[in-house]
Amino acid sequence: MADLSFAEIEKEFDEPLGYIKNDISALCLQNERVNYTVALLVGVGCEVLAKGRGKASSAVFAELLPTDDWKALSKPLWKAVRNGLAHKFDTKHLHVDGESIQIYFDWMRSQIVDIGPANGQTGLFIGTRPLGRLLCKKIDEFRWELENDAVARERFRQAHSYKSKTECSTSETAAWRRLVAKK
Repeated sequence: MADLSFAEIEKEFDEPLGYIKNDISALCLQNERVNYTVALLVGVGCEVLAKGRGKASSAVFAELLPTDDWKALSKPLWKAVRNGLAHKFDTKHLHVDGESIQIYFDWMRSQIVDIGPANGQTGLFIGTRPLGRLLCKKIDEFRWELENDAVARERFRQAHSYKSKTECSTSETAAWRRLVAKK
């Protein structure tokens, strides 16, 4: 089989990851604090990168964290941030040694992740904009990898060839037909 060119997968790359990168980049340039929106896009971006790279989402998230100790916490931190935001638009708390640790997003914080006092307790702070910008850099790096590595392109193509449609039941199809008929 001939090597798959980047041009053959460019649309598959640009539509999810390009959209995510463009949205994060645009949001991070503004002064309005859209912490949860950017953090949720980071979570989705980690998932898409992970799928295309054959890794776990928490492993991609770990690449965004600054030290080995933070990377060791990537799996529960990933779950608390991504799943909390995706399912209730709020983070879950980390539970460590019987203590509930609240996660806070800070639009103006320069560090990606940090521990500090919060409401008389220990809080975990995430610098939303640096986290978003670092994910955008990871997306650019992955694009470069796909442009230059045939094996990576093939892995990406296989990972993204999953079923991308949702089937409608008979009653849902009938409802759709009624809606279309009204146009």
